[in-house]
Amino acid sequence: MMMETMLRNYHQEHLMEYYRQLDKHGKEKLERQVLAFDWSLLKSLEEQPKVHSRDRFAPISVLTAEEIGKNGHTYEIMGIDAIKLGKVGAVLLAGGQGSRLGFDGPKGMFDIGLPSHKSLFQLQAERLRNLGARVGHAIPWC
Repeated sequence: MMMETMLRNYHQEHLMEYYRQLDKHGKEKLERQVLAFDWSLLKSLEEQPKVHSRDRFAPISVLTAEEIGKNGHTYEIMGIDAIKLGKVGAVLLAGGQGSRLGFDGPKGMFDIGLPSHKSLFQLQAERLRNLGARVGHAIPWC
């Protein structure tokens, strides 16, 4: 009952539907996980200002390659400033396995023939690490 109360307090009572379907071992495991979870983290996230409102989200304007070329240095400075202020993170979307390449793993780990044999994932991580060193802090990366 302690678990059910905790789930209710944090608006997670839907987990009880799945709990009821588990065998004894599964129930014990889920209960341990729920009781060990840091619920204050969830509470702090709930208290954060909501920034995903549809009425405040709009597509960015489109720039031509010529416009970017003329103002490239200005855009680079703006980007570096945003990174320094912690307003930028990186998301790597890399779905799929390398099976069509004859590789048993994610495509981003495939050896593309560089002398260093670094994977695309490693190259991306190193670029973000170097940029983080340039701005003075790590860049969040998912």
